[in-house]
Amino acid sequence: MNALVEISKKIISSRSFNTFIFLLILASVVLIGAETYPRIASAHSDLFHLLDRLIIWLFTVEITLKIIARGSKPWEFFLDPWNVLDFIIVAVCLVPSSDTHFFAVLRILRVLRILRMVTFFPKLRLLI
Repeated sequence: MNALVEISKKIISSRSFNTFIFLLILASVVLIGAETYPRIASAHSDLFHLLDRLIIWLFTVEITLKIIARGSKPWEFFLDPWNVLDFIIVAVCLVPSSDTHFFAVLRILRVLRILRMVTFFPKLRLLI
Protein backbone atom coordinates (compact mmCIF):
# COMPACT_ATOMS: atom_id res chain seq x y z
CA MET A 1 0.00 0.00 0.00
CA ASN A 2 2.84 2.38 0.80
CA ALA A 3 4.23 1.99 -2.73
CA LEU A 4 0.83 2.95 -4.16
CA VAL A 5 0.78 6.08 -2.01
CA GLU A 6 4.26 7.06 -3.17
CA ILE A 7 3.42 6.44 -6.82
CA SER A 8 0.24 8.52 -6.46
CA LYS A 9 2.17 11.37 -4.84
CA LYS A 10 4.75 11.29 -7.60
CA ILE A 11 2.09 11.33 -10.32
CA ILE A 12 -0.03 14.16 -8.90
CA SER A 13 3.00 16.35 -8.19
CA SER A 14 4.45 15.97 -11.68
CA ARG A 15 4.33 18.91 -14.01
CA SER A 16 3.18 16.74 -16.93
CA PHE A 17 0.22 15.39 -14.93
CA ASN A 18 -0.89 18.88 -13.94
CA THR A 19 -0.49 20.11 -17.51
CA PHE A 20 -2.57 17.16 -18.72
CA ILE A 21 -5.34 17.95 -16.20
CA PHE A 22 -5.29 21.61 -17.22
CA LEU A 23 -5.62 20.63 -20.90
CA LEU A 24 -8.39 18.22 -19.96
CA ILE A 25 -10.28 21.06 -18.28
CA LEU A 26 -9.85 23.20 -21.39
CA ALA A 27 -11.09 20.33 -23.58
CA SER A 28 -14.07 19.95 -21.28
CA VAL A 29 -14.91 23.63 -21.59
CA VAL A 30 -14.63 23.50 -25.39
CA LEU A 31 -16.84 20.40 -25.48
CA ILE A 32 -19.50 22.05 -23.32
CA GLY A 33 -19.35 25.13 -25.54
CA ALA A 34 -19.71 23.06 -28.71
CA GLU A 35 -22.74 21.30 -27.23
CA THR A 36 -24.56 24.64 -27.04
CA TYR A 37 -24.74 24.83 -30.84
CA PRO A 38 -27.70 22.64 -31.88
CA ARG A 39 -26.39 21.85 -35.39
CA ILE A 40 -22.99 20.79 -34.12
CA ALA A 41 -24.43 18.94 -31.13
CA SER A 42 -26.90 16.94 -33.20
CA ALA A 43 -24.32 16.08 -35.87
CA HIS A 44 -21.77 14.84 -33.32
CA SER A 45 -23.88 13.78 -30.34
CA ASP A 46 -22.37 10.29 -30.07
CA LEU A 47 -18.82 11.63 -30.20
CA PHE A 48 -19.63 14.36 -27.68
CA HIS A 49 -21.17 11.82 -25.31
CA LEU A 50 -18.13 9.55 -25.61
CA LEU A 51 -15.70 12.42 -25.03
CA ASP A 52 -17.74 13.66 -22.08
CA ARG A 53 -17.68 10.22 -20.44
CA LEU A 54 -13.93 9.90 -21.06
CA ILE A 55 -13.22 13.31 -19.54
CA ILE A 56 -15.36 12.56 -16.47
CA TRP A 57 -13.59 9.24 -15.89
CA LEU A 58 -10.19 10.90 -16.23
CA PHE A 59 -11.26 13.48 -13.65
CA THR A 60 -12.39 10.59 -11.45
CA VAL A 61 -8.95 9.00 -11.77
CA GLU A 62 -7.35 12.33 -10.86
CA ILE A 63 -9.43 12.64 -7.69
CA THR A 64 -8.78 9.00 -6.80
CA LEU A 65 -5.02 9.51 -7.15
CA LYS A 66 -5.19 12.63 -4.98
CA ILE A 67 -7.08 10.75 -2.28
CA ILE A 68 -4.70 7.78 -2.42
CA ALA A 69 -1.75 10.17 -2.15
CA ARG A 70 -3.02 11.18 1.30
CA GLY A 71 -2.06 7.72 2.54
CA SER A 72 -3.64 6.74 5.83
CA LYS A 73 -5.45 10.09 6.05
CA PRO A 74 -7.63 10.21 2.91
CA TRP A 75 -10.08 12.61 4.55
CA GLU A 76 -7.41 15.32 4.34
CA PHE A 77 -8.28 15.62 0.64
CA PHE A 78 -11.59 17.18 1.70
CA LEU A 79 -9.95 19.82 3.91
CA ASP A 80 -9.17 21.91 0.83
CA PRO A 81 -12.35 23.68 -0.38
CA TRP A 82 -11.14 23.50 -4.00
CA ASN A 83 -10.85 19.72 -3.72
CA VAL A 84 -14.38 19.60 -2.34
CA LEU A 85 -15.61 21.68 -5.28
CA ASP A 86 -13.80 19.39 -7.73
CA PHE A 87 -15.28 16.34 -6.03
CA ILE A 88 -18.82 17.72 -6.15
CA ILE A 89 -18.53 18.71 -9.81
CA VAL A 90 -17.23 15.28 -10.81
CA ALA A 91 -19.78 13.47 -8.63
CA VAL A 92 -22.64 15.42 -10.21
CA CYS A 93 -21.29 14.61 -13.67
CA LEU A 94 -21.25 10.91 -12.77
CA VAL A 95 -24.99 10.95 -12.08
CA PRO A 96 -26.52 8.98 -14.95
CA SER A 97 -28.55 10.91 -17.49
CA SER A 98 -32.26 10.63 -16.97
CA ASP A 99 -35.43 12.12 -18.38
CA THR A 100 -36.32 13.75 -15.09
CA HIS A 101 -35.92 17.50 -14.79
CA PHE A 102 -33.96 17.16 -11.55
CA PHE A 103 -31.11 15.27 -13.19
CA ALA A 104 -31.18 17.57 -16.22
CA VAL A 105 -30.54 20.55 -13.93
CA LEU A 106 -27.69 18.70 -12.19
CA ARG A 107 -26.11 17.89 -15.56
CA ILE A 108 -26.07 21.61 -16.40
CA LEU A 109 -23.73 22.04 -13.45
CA ARG A 110 -21.01 20.55 -15.66
CA VAL A 111 -20.28 24.14 -16.58
CA LEU A 112 -18.76 24.46 -13.12
CA ARG A 113 -15.80 22.49 -14.46
CA ILE A 114 -14.55 25.85 -15.66
CA LEU A 115 -13.99 26.74 -12.01
CA ARG A 116 -11.44 23.92 -11.81
CA MET A 117 -9.11 26.18 -13.78
CA VAL A 118 -8.87 28.34 -10.70
CA THR A 119 -6.68 25.70 -9.05
CA PHE A 120 -4.05 26.32 -11.71
CA PHE A 121 -3.92 30.08 -11.26
CA PRO A 122 -3.31 31.06 -7.60
CA LYS A 123 -3.89 34.77 -8.28
CA LEU A 124 -7.27 33.95 -9.80
CA ARG A 125 -8.15 32.17 -6.54
CA LEU A 126 -7.60 35.40 -4.66
CA LEU A 127 -9.94 37.28 -6.99
CA ILE A 128 -12.68 34.72 -6.59
